[in-house]
Amino acid sequence: IPARRDQPGRLQVWNFQNNIVVRCHGHSDVTDVTFSGDGQVLASTGRWDDGRDAGSGVILWQPESGDLIHRFRQAATERSVGVRFLPDEQRFISVALREDDQTAPAGTVVRLTDVLAGKVTWEQTIPATGSLVAGFADDNAFGLQGTDWTFHLLNSATGRETLAFRAPSAPARPLPLESNGIIVPGRNWLALAPPCQDAEEG
Repeated sequence: IPARRDQPGRLQVWNFQNNIVVRCHGHSDVTDVTFSGDGQVLASTGRWDDGRDAGSGVILWQPESGDLIHRFRQAATERSVGVRFLPDEQRFISVALREDDQTAPAGTVVRLTDVLAGKVTWEQTIPATGSLVAGFADDNAFGLQGTDWTFHLLNSATGRETLAFRAPSAPARPLPLESNGIIVPGRNWLALAPPCQDAEEG
């Protein structure tokens, strides 16, 4: 639900089996959401402002109650655009776009966060226009898709980039941030689904 000046934004979880809607209060905007594989934790990215604290980053929620579990704060110069749990469900990858400032260059900041330890395990910056988590090749690697139609495969344990390439016959226009992508495990396939730019595209 969009935020209003008199009320912070909300994240809603709908249980379609019993038609119950749970509201997670505190967000002023939401850019991405994902569930852990067992469905016990919901992660969201964006800004928050609950009247007592304001910031941005990743929030973990208890989906059945809407209770806030933990907030992972990021720098004020970063804008969160993606979050995905690793298959072990105890760590997540978060992606944020960082503006160019005096302390760090612009790029895409990728972090691996250990949920149980409550801290970032590693952090890497990719000098791309902007990237989103595309999916996981296996337990040890995950992919990022850039708005410049590049694809980056990173090692989950270290954050080291192991493969990078540009999509063949990529158009000149940037890939929108709201594009979807998925890796097919074991087949070395990557499927990209950019949104249509106009009514004539399919």
